[in-house]
Amino acid sequence: LEPDEVVGLLLGAPVHPGSLLEEAGLLHDGTLLLAFRYAEEGSRRVFEFDASGQLARVRQRSADDRLLWEAAYSDYRTRREGAFAHQIDVDFPAQAARTSFRFQTAELNRDLPASTFVLEKPSR
Repeated sequence: LEPDEVVGLLLGAPVHPGSLLEEAGLLHDGTLLLAFRYAEEGSRRVFEFDASGQLARVRQRSADDRLLWEAAYSDYRTRREGAFAHQIDVDFPAQAARTSFRFQTAELNRDLPASTFVLEKPSR
């Protein structure tokens, strides 16, 4: 995963620019599936939302449909800004690797100064 993808994954918003909605479906249990295709490499990302509308799982598949990684979201806690997953488990089957992220607290939609997002060029 690239750094910008990790940030999106941790924030529960892992949609990549340039993706196109390819398929959508509603399962009998109320689960909503949304599949996005990434035109430049042909990979596919499938989002699974539970019956309450919370992101439950994201799967990244290669152009030849191999599972590259899968993230599961749980322990949603309600904040004044909405619900936020405090547990994210990510599996990388090809590498036989797994990682977990656990948030103790979360502050959403906080006002930050514009200078927070300015990268200074190193002096030489």
